Amino acid sequence: AMRRASYDAKAVLFAMEAHMVFHPAWMFANALIEYKRYKEAQIFLREALVFAASGDSTYGMLDLHILLAEAIYKYDHVSTNDMILIESLFSHVDKILETADDREQNEKQKKSLDRSRRQMKRILDARDRADAGYAAACAGAVAACARDATAGATCMICLEDTSEGLVRGCGCGFAHLSCLVRHARMATEATDHIDQEDKAEVVRWMQCPLCRADQRGYVSLALAWKYRRSRMVGEDDDDYNIDGRMARIAIGAAWFNTGAIEEAIPLLSDGIDGLINYHGYEPSHTAFAFGRRYLVRCYDALGWEDDAQELRNDMEEDAADERRRIARLTEVPPSEHGGDADTVS
Repeated sequence: AMRRASYDAKAVLFAMEAHMVFHPAWMFANALIEYKRYKEAQIFLREALVFAASGDSTYGMLDLHILLAEAIYKYDHVSTNDMILIESLFSHVDKILETADDREQNEKQKKSLDRSRRQMKRILDARDRADAGYAAACAGAVAACARDATAGATCMICLEDTSEGLVRGCGCGFAHLSCLVRHARMATEATDHIDQEDKAEVVRWMQCPLCRADQRGYVSLALAWKYRRSRMVGEDDDDYNIDGRMARIAIGAAWFNTGAIEEAIPLLSDGIDGLINYHGYEPSHTAFAFGRRYLVRCYDALGWEDDAQELRNDMEEDAADERRRIARLTEVPPSEHGGDADTVS
């Protein structure tokens, strides 16, 4: 629905007002949420509920109430007032279901409400974990770099020295973590149309914006947690959530950079397997190669020579396949009259 410019929200609202048909509104709002346009979904659903209040379709209206709650709690920032509104929406649905007569429809609606409540708890809990991980890594990064920072040192990105504290994740110089996060976010948004297939945003977050070297230590871990938080739209352990899989690779690489190698291996392995088994990614994808590179480093650090060599062989074989594929694509076909393609008859 979102890919069709002719699918206009105002047209859906007009149809609701004229005929009190709820299904198109539900479909349109669901499409907005699916494409992560949560603020637009909230605005649309608030308007739709105004029309719904004058209708006689109780269950259609309750569907819109539940969708509005989802659009609010899936948005990146959920305030205290937002939580109050969500609970009031859920309570309203509960109250209506207590007096509704259709038992079969009631059971269906209760299941939808319970599912939404469980999903909200998982999402908010996962966000809390990501925020806590980022805060702890920030403290570790500032403390680790404090002894290296000289008097008068400034951030290489904003060129200022603030009370935030400077960190150093590569050989370029000092920076504020907030500046590194802002730069990574802007670079990702600027190239999002390119990254959709390659998922190269993981590398943009985990590398220095100047020298392109991988960030080290707690700086790497802080950026990995912030990346996870910035892409968080669903359950942290959802097998079908590609952003969760990508975050596993980022956090696994960061754990390796802090020396926690045994914690890194399951995250890297799970993220890589998820890209293949659930999303059909090819070995040439940037994030896939990034994860395997760190997994080899883990095996080497633990002395697992056979596992490391086997993975290296797979990587070399995949690289050779990719070179052959590119060669076929760039190969000049022979002319229609035979002979070399560049021969002029």
